Amino acid sequence: MLGRITTRRMIMNKSINLGGIMKEIESDTSQILYGEIARLLRGRKNVNQYLRIIRECAEEGEITVSRASRIIRRSPSTTVFYLNTLVKNGVLAKRDDYYIIPDPMIRRVARRPEFERKVKVRL
Repeated sequence: MLGRITTRRMIMNKSINLGGIMKEIESDTSQILYGEIARLLRGRKNVNQYLRIIRECAEEGEITVSRASRIIRRSPSTTVFYLNTLVKNGVLAKRDDYYIIPDPMIRRVARRPEFERKVKVRL
């Protein structure tokens, strides 16, 4: 995207401000991620639990089954179901006994205060 936007601006004889271009890319990517996470959660029960797990994992860097269970107030077996769904869909990855968000952009977006609201609006 960086190359495409930069080339387009060069062709149009516009100034190239890398900081501005990076903000534009981050904004566009954020909108795409909100939509993709909403698409993943569409039709699922207890969307709030999934979103809480994603947020906590983003804020802490990793999460365990027991920590996630406490956050969403569900049994560990139910929590494993939520975690495995997020792993299967590429939002989380399992490393030993921990779950992490491997994509740095998802981590960044999930830390934003408006994360849950932006996802829910797209459901």
